[in-house]
Amino acid sequence: YAIMNGINSGKRVEGVDGKVVTLLAGQSTGPQTIFNSINVLIGIGLLALPLGLRYAGWVLGFTLLSIFALGTFCTAELLSRCLDTDPTLISYADLGYAAFGSKGRALISALFTLDLLGSGVTLVILFGDSLNALFPQYSTTFFKIVSFFFITPPVFIPLSVLSNVSLLGILSTTGTVLVICCCGLYKASSPGSLLNPMETNMWPLDFKHLCLSIGLLSACWGGHAV
Repeated sequence: YAIMNGINSGKRVEGVDGKVVTLLAGQSTGPQTIFNSINVLIGIGLLALPLGLRYAGWVLGFTLLSIFALGTFCTAELLSRCLDTDPTLISYADLGYAAFGSKGRALISALFTLDLLGSGVTLVILFGDSLNALFPQYSTTFFKIVSFFFITPPVFIPLSVLSNVSLLGILSTTGTVLVICCCGLYKASSPGSLLNPMETNMWPLDFKHLCLSIGLLSACWGGHAV
């Protein structure tokens, strides 16, 4: 059985051995979790995939993209099954403790912390470079500082609130796709035209571009930590 505690957001669960343990209850509903996941995958992939496909070519690009997507699906399903084996398992650190003890928990916590830190730094750089291309009168350093003050405060906001913001992110992504399609249909000459597109490649230009494409195509599937 499970008894919800609204004050502490806790949940008491009785195991098969009759022992009752208190767990932390999740702050996000099912739809909110889906919004978070979609926003992570599409938000990063919207900017990374076009350049990745350009470097890898159509054949290897879609092949690599399919492989990474399948790997993400299989690992996510495997993690879900592992979490379902024990109601006390909540985070990846708990999985590491169950499998490898205290050292496993410390190692996995450190790895995922570095992963999330790297993602945050990547978004700051992406934010600064993108806005500098639109407003060259301001330096990338200025935009990076501004983005830091935008990204840091939401860290202290509950996930249940951020999940609603993720819905706005999905709407923004949809709007971006619509704008790209409208501009592509309106513009008659390349680059940027869907009616008269630029020349593309079936295969990668060289080995260096292939290596870069692997990182770009796999970046959008790195949402497990989130």
